[in-house]
Amino acid sequence: MYVLVRRDLTTSQQAVQAIHASLEAARRFSIPRHEYVVLCAVRNERQLLRWTHKLQQAGIGFCAFREPDLGNEFTAIATEPVVGEDRRLFRQLQLVKGD
Repeated sequence: MYVLVRRDLTTSQQAVQAIHASLEAARRFSIPRHEYVVLCAVRNERQLLRWTHKLQQAGIGFCAFREPDLGNEFTAIATEPVVGEDRRLFRQLQLVKGD
């Protein structure tokens, strides 16, 4: 599962939003046990929205999370389990780094 979260959020907000999106994806895709989660950062909401289009074009299922406390903005995306060649799509992303 790949989780994309906005870098323009605080570190604590990034963690919370990533967890929200992951839980939604686990429910939607009935993921009982998953061996890996890759936490990646995107610049802002606009870039996160671009990723929703990339994922749709690639045929990769995802859950996009909106945070009510932040004006219902998109804050994170979590994908269905991604394997094989589909993982190449995510190579350009940076991993989340602490402050």
